[in-house]
Amino acid sequence: MKSLTRTLAICAVLVAAALPGLAAEPDYSAWTGLLQKYYSPQNGMDYQGIRKNDFATLKKLVDDWAKVDVSKLSRDEQLAFWINLYNVSTVKLICDNYPTKSIRDLSTDPIVRLNVFKKEIVPQGGKMMSLNDVENDKIRAGFKIPGFTLRSTARRAAARRCAPRRSSARK
Repeated sequence: MKSLTRTLAICAVLVAAALPGLAAEPDYSAWTGLLQKYYSPQNGMDYQGIRKNDFATLKKLVDDWAKVDVSKLSRDEQLAFWINLYNVSTVKLICDNYPTKSIRDLSTDPIVRLNVFKKEIVPQGGKMMSLNDVENDKIRAGFKIPGFTLRSTARRAAARRCAPRRSSARK
């Protein structure tokens, strides 16, 4: 009886330890809060405001989402995660380099000005990846979405008056 109780206790501990990682969708509330506070369709994203008042929140999002085990998310949750991670990483990149007129101004290639999307600035799963990796490998190829693009959104997002998209995280 004693060994059965001990076995059940060990199993309970193992199950409890595994539960937080099972289908644990990332907490998007801080990202939604930032969007609701600093984004408006009329004025676009207030990068200066984020940088001045909530940069620590933005950095914590990037740090927290770097630890997400994407493989434990449902397919829809994975797509939402990659889109949100791309958007948060783009906003952080712009805030890191604010003021800037265009995200393309952060490129080191003076002609094409697109290598900013190839810089490994997105931490996820213990490695660094680029915005291109997220868009092309994780979203477009991973979900078989031909013609899907986040890059044009990112270019507009670097301008204070970016095109209206949404004021909440994707789910």
